[in-house]
Amino acid sequence: FIRTEYPEAWEGRERPALSMWELIPKKHMPPTRLARYCCQYLKESHGKGNVVLTGIRHAESTARSKRKLEETCRTHAKTSYLHPIIDWTTDEVWEYIHTYHVPYCKLYDEGFTRIGCVGCPFARPERQKKQFARWPRIAKCYEKAFDRMIAKRKEDGLGCQWKDGKDVMRWWLMQGSSTKKDDESIPLFGLMLDESDT
Repeated sequence: FIRTEYPEAWEGRERPALSMWELIPKKHMPPTRLARYCCQYLKESHGKGNVVLTGIRHAESTARSKRKLEETCRTHAKTSYLHPIIDWTTDEVWEYIHTYHVPYCKLYDEGFTRIGCVGCPFARPERQKKQFARWPRIAKCYEKAFDRMIAKRKEDGLGCQWKDGKDVMRWWLMQGSSTKKDDESIPLFGLMLDESDT
C-alpha cells in the first residue's frame, strides 16, 4: 500500500541492516511479549535526534490512553514524538478519510482493525493465526528463520528443546495464551536477552 500510494515515503524509508529473518537466529530466540527485540531494532531505534510523527491514538489501548500529545523519548533525549491525532476517535478517523478521500490500506475492508507486523507476539494468538492464514508465505519465512535459529543455537553451544521451526512456531503461538505452571509448554531456557546485541 505504501509503495503504491506513497512512493516517496517508500523510497525514502530507513532500512535496518538486518531483516527479521536474520535477527531471529542472531538473537537465538523468537521475539516474545517480554523480549521484543524486533520492535527495538526494527522500529524504535530509528528517528534518533528528530521529531517523530505517529498516528497513535488514546482509543487504541489502555496503555496508549495514557500517552501525551508531545513526548520526549525515554532513551534518546534529543528525540521527541508528536501524536497529532492522539485524541481522535475511530469514527473521526474514518470521517476524515472519507471526507478528504484519503487513500487507505484495503486490509481494513477485510476486517483488520489494526495493521502492524504480521505475527507480532503482542497480538493475541487468534490474531496471529488469522494473519498467518492471510499471509502463509510469511508464516513459512518465520519457520525457516526458526530453523536457522535452532542451528545457530546448536552451533553456539546453547541448549535447545525444539525439534524444528514448526515446533518453535507451535510454541510461539501459545505464548499469548494463559498457561498453567504445571503444563508441558517449553520454557524459554531462562535466557536473559541482551537488548544491546543488535
